[in-house]
Amino acid sequence: MNTRDTSRIVVVFAAVVVLVAIGVAIYSMNGQSTAIKSGATTSILSGNGLRLSLSENTVRVTNGGVIDFSIDLYNTLSEPVNVTSADLWPVANLGLSACGRTILPYGLDVFKGDYSQGNLTTARALDMFAPSGSNASSVTGPDCPNPALFSVPNYYFNPQSDLAVIDGGRTLQLNFSMAFTGYWVTNSGTSPTLHPFSSGVYTVVCGDEWGNLALVHFDVV
Repeated sequence: MNTRDTSRIVVVFAAVVVLVAIGVAIYSMNGQSTAIKSGATTSILSGNGLRLSLSENTVRVTNGGVIDFSIDLYNTLSEPVNVTSADLWPVANLGLSACGRTILPYGLDVFKGDYSQGNLTTARALDMFAPSGSNASSVTGPDCPNPALFSVPNYYFNPQSDLAVIDGGRTLQLNFSMAFTGYWVTNSGTSPTLHPFSSGVYTVVCGDEWGNLALVHFDVV
């Protein structure tokens, strides 16, 4: 093969690469995929060696699309960590269900708008969890268990793990995932309805009861 033939092959290959790139760009603009951009993760490492992480599978979704979140509390140390419950929640009303918090020592809130840790107090959280009955968004609602059932005196974390042992020898994996297509709205005299996320920026926060707060954002287009 001579130099001229080699040059022609290189030019043809380059042209094919450009056409493929253009095709991918056109598909990205016109395709129906919900996840347009890759996700994000924010991690907060506390002084006791525990790392609180909040992840989302995408930073941009189409209107009516689904977005997934994952929370993980992980002992980064090579030795066990025994932490006492502190009830130092950084944001009010953090939860993982319509009944508020669970036996896990963290919760999540979603806000419409672009917020930071400094101005979250001016925001109002959306109702993310389907109400199971009258007043179910409150921990004292008739369909919610006694809050005392969620009380855990301490968490004994295994080394370099998100597994923790609580009273009675029960082992918990402190990893929790959830998916949302919108939020719930309850008007006086009507049943709760699910509203798809409307266009705009949303702020998602996860906080634990030791005062740590992780925060991510996503856009709806």
